[in-house]
Amino acid sequence: MRQTRLIRGAMTVLVAAGLVAFLGGCSGDNSPTTAAEAALSSPAVVPTDADLVNLLGLNQEQKQQMSGLLAQWRQEQGQMGGQFGDRQRDRDRDRDGDCDADCVGPMGQFLRGSAGVLTPDQMVTLGKYLTEKREQRRAEMHARFEQRRAGGEDRPGPGFGEGRGGRGMGERGAFLNDLDLTPEQRTQLREAMQTMRAAMRSLMERYRNGEIDAAGMRDGQKALEQNRIAVMQGILTAEQFQAWQEHRQERQQQMVERMQDRSGDHEARMIAFLTDVLHLDEAQVTALEAVLADSRTAREALIARFAAGEIDKADLHYEMTLLREATQDAIRALLNEEQVAVFEALEPLAPGGRKHHRSGR
Repeated sequence: MRQTRLIRGAMTVLVAAGLVAFLGGCSGDNSPTTAAEAALSSPAVVPTDADLVNLLGLNQEQKQQMSGLLAQWRQEQGQMGGQFGDRQRDRDRDRDGDCDADCVGPMGQFLRGSAGVLTPDQMVTLGKYLTEKREQRRAEMHARFEQRRAGGEDRPGPGFGEGRGGRGMGERGAFLNDLDLTPEQRTQLREAMQTMRAAMRSLMERYRNGEIDAAGMRDGQKALEQNRIAVMQGILTAEQFQAWQEHRQERQQQMVERMQDRSGDHEARMIAFLTDVLHLDEAQVTALEAVLADSRTAREALIARFAAGEIDKADLHYEMTLLREATQDAIRALLNEEQVAVFEALEPLAPGGRKHHRSGR
């Protein structure tokens, strides 16, 4: 058994989110699978009626309409197990071909309804408020999770399929259990996975804080992935490492297939959502359709290059980031000043989305 020092590394992650990712785009299989993870992935906080009255200065008619929309949001989010539950439902419907223009989640439906009640200025204020509350909630949940982990509540059991730590940065616990690992290997892998998670979080925080741009994120991902492979090669036997490599290739092929399946339905969702929240006219809708069609063509070309082995995952995510930025810029060019303000205020509210530092092209 070869020994290895624990090199800081992490598998690559999706780089950009934003409103385009909200309604469809490049997405990996990174959804939570445990109740604890689902809770940590549900930072949406439904405001109270009083919150909106005080924030937006609603008139009586607006109060009644917004109260109904808030009640619907609370009901739907509660039924679906929070934001994660709704996203998982929409993923399942998307996979089965049953997802239509309404697959935008409870918050998305709330925003669509709000656009018919509020003025553009009120929509901008609402978007900024919800973003601030979500980030506060996210920070609180992250601190709570770290506190629980420090107390040992998050440590996996004997196998790698138990608990968050057992997922192994995307490596399926059941597969790792099938490798017939020794107790020493299990300990090494568990510690390595914790180190990988910390490195990934650090890289993403630097990206979110604007310390690095998309190119820096790409370079960091490449280095971390190389280190991850070195860690696995140092811990596993030659036979185990070969099996792990084959498993990675299978998962990459699955990722390609998922990405290839997502195209037209996402465009329809995007068009319906933006038409409602931005009050697009017929000419704008036609122009938006052309922008999204061009984006889809470019996206499909990138996926084909990735599938052919011409670019790796870090390069794919970087190119997807540039494509998303170009698509968002093209959408902004179709809008008037009021519409741009609303679009930018709502953009950070995408599930999993955050305000990212742009690529600096």
